[in-house]
Amino acid sequence: MLWSFIKKFLSPDPLVKPRLTHLSKPSVVIRQELEEEGIRLLYGLLDEYQTYHFTTDDGWQKVADYIYKAFKFPKYVDARKDCDFFAILFVALSQSYFGLNGCGLAIGPSPEGQHAFVRVRSNSGWWLWEPNPDFGIKKFFRDGDYHGYKTQVILI
Repeated sequence: MLWSFIKKFLSPDPLVKPRLTHLSKPSVVIRQELEEEGIRLLYGLLDEYQTYHFTTDDGWQKVADYIYKAFKFPKYVDARKDCDFFAILFVALSQSYFGLNGCGLAIGPSPEGQHAFVRVRSNSGWWLWEPNPDFGIKKFFRDGDYHGYKTQVILI
């Protein structure tokens, strides 16, 4: 018992990349879903006629947990490491480490005014994620369900 206590301090458990269920939809479906919600897409950057890859609700939570354990996110710094920085970082890590391109940088209203956050596609639809760890939000939420966050524009 003493050894297991000491071992915690000597060699932490290695971080294991989570296994995910990979799901996909063609870009035409992704575009249609977003447009039906009144979300403006930056068309030149939507990968037309390609497949968008995403995971389950539980899978996205595993992705978020892994990213925040594996990478030391910097502290918020106004106009240098702010909302768009954190959203871009989360989206880039999701795509590069997990092959999930069914997420994008979303922009819309929040309690503090216009804000950048992350929007992800899952098995149950679209979810939002606040990527700034200093905000203390540790779960995904739907458009409008958390302090009025609402996607108006997405870069996906």
